Amino acid sequence: LAAWYPHLTAAHHEIADPRWPNCLNPMAAGIRLADAVHTVSPSYAEEILRPSDPPRFFGGEGLEGDLQAARAQGRLFGILNGTDYDGAPVLRALDLPELVGLLKETVLGWTGGSPTLATAHFLAYSRLSDWGALTQRPPLVLTAVTRAVEQKLFLMKAPVSAGPPALHRVLEALQAVGGRFILLGTGEPEYERFLIDTSARFSNFVFLNGYSDAAARALYASGDLFIMPSSYEPCGISQMLAMRHGQPCVVHRVGGLKDTVTDTVNGFAFGGESVTEQADNFVSACARAAHCRLAGGGAWEKIKQQAAAARFSWNNAAVAYMEVLYRIPG
Repeated sequence: LAAWYPHLTAAHHEIADPRWPNCLNPMAAGIRLADAVHTVSPSYAEEILRPSDPPRFFGGEGLEGDLQAARAQGRLFGILNGTDYDGAPVLRALDLPELVGLLKETVLGWTGGSPTLATAHFLAYSRLSDWGALTQRPPLVLTAVTRAVEQKLFLMKAPVSAGPPALHRVLEALQAVGGRFILLGTGEPEYERFLIDTSARFSNFVFLNGYSDAAARALYASGDLFIMPSSYEPCGISQMLAMRHGQPCVVHRVGGLKDTVTDTVNGFAFGGESVTEQADNFVSACARAAHCRLAGGGAWEKIKQQAAAARFSWNNAAVAYMEVLYRIPG
């Protein structure tokens, strides 16, 4: 440190990594020396006090001791992020031909920038063309807008107790009732490959391998059920955007997802003590949500209304920043 920043002085124990004491850890130093440490949800602030046990549980990642000290000293706070409500109009849900048309145009736009046709785009356009021939909307449309990375999709790829990936079990059950699943995202090659292979195998699944703000907004507004089984989630914004449009979510009960979605109240949530149990419970939560939606009646409408009525405002977050982090009275 002295070689790089000769004007800085710090005791070795204040900047050293807790696991490799001969190494500098800027995050650890920040936690130890800051007046306040802030996470973007209350539940995540609790989770990082515990040691990680990946892939079952993600906690403090070796810094839980420093975070526990910050909590004991009254310096660790969890304040939930927010989203816009008044300034962001809720979009109209698109009917099936409109949604399919928009998504097909999106895929065509992506293909124009490459001299070759990517397998993911070919499969997506072909599936969407088939869906465009449907005479009525499917009884259940699942959506996801996500990064295709381990944090977000590990539990979709994880095998259930009976063997196949959890996503395949969800799609098999969805196929039995004529439902569809549309996932928009891009990310790590391993998870993109998994989604491409899945889309080739299941005719009721479309993987849109890219990102488009117009497509994302359409999926938030037009789906029946938003899927977000993150292995860990400091806060999460996608569930808030889907709920803002009255689309209930299926979420893993971690971090900010735990703080925003309550099972059978404004959405559906699951947990589990092992990866297999989490994967099984993810499939079960999707099945419970699908049954509630297809059964019709007041239960589903009440959950939709509660999702749309939930408010996670930036105004509340700003007040908490001032009063909790900066000690400015309201």
